[in-house]
Amino acid sequence: MALFSGHFFADTDRAKLIAMAMASSGIKALMLAVLLVSHILGGIMLYCNTLMLRAVARRSVFTRARAWLTASLLLAGMAVMPVAQAASATASAPEQDCGNAANTLEINACLQKQQEQTEAQLNQVYREVLAQISAESAQPDSPAQMKQQFIAAQRAWISFREKDCQAVYTFWSQGTIRNAMYLGCMRSRAEQRIKELQEYTQP
Repeated sequence: MALFSGHFFADTDRAKLIAMAMASSGIKALMLAVLLVSHILGGIMLYCNTLMLRAVARRSVFTRARAWLTASLLLAGMAVMPVAQAASATASAPEQDCGNAANTLEINACLQKQQEQTEAQLNQVYREVLAQISAESAQPDSPAQMKQQFIAAQRAWISFREKDCQAVYTFWSQGTIRNAMYLGCMRSRAEQRIKELQEYTQP
């Protein structure tokens, strides 16, 4: 029972009760024994409650940690996700693994650089597709509004992406991961848009 000492009563108090019970007889001894058992059971219950509270606290920590782990895995996936290449784009140097960054500032700088590279590829693909659509629009049998609709669609997508990723930033605004999540969102949407634009040039 030394395990529970400090949770309900000291060892000296327990020893006194035991000594009194041994020195007494009859009903008095029985009452002292009941009192001793009551103290022991009360201590056990208090100790169990303490363990339960600690378990709940740990579970809360694990829940938050699991959320951060999910976010970290998402960022890691974004960091190594292959970028769609334009048909005429040349092979680029291997991109930096942002997972090896030493701190938050370095991670953000790395992700910013990756996002800018993806943005440059997106702009290149957009210009190529726009040039092709412009050439086709000049044909007599092509719809006159095709080029204007394509440009309007791209502008609408830019507005959508900014609002969508701003929502991601706001969702993570209480943590230092917010900038990384925003940059990851911007890059992920850009990669998806590159694939969509390339479909214009595919048969």
